[in-house]
Amino acid sequence: MERRIISATLWGAVGAMSFLVLLQAYALLAGPLLPFAQGAIVAFGVGVAAAVTAYALERRVADWAARRALEGASESGNG
Repeated sequence: MERRIISATLWGAVGAMSFLVLLQAYALLAGPLLPFAQGAIVAFGVGVAAAVTAYALERRVADWAARRALEGASESGNG
């Protein structure tokens, strides 16, 4: 399995779990917002959206970070 797919899947899991944590916190503070089944469906959708977004943007973010690191290294070498 490609590393990008594994990474995107893990980010999707993080997104789904984060939504469920926020949903549970809201339920503890203010009362249930959604029934369990609807919350699970929305969490699945959030997870899929996070995974697709992570897969689509991973290379762009990595390239951006590499460019910033090279720019920072060249600036610190000149000073």
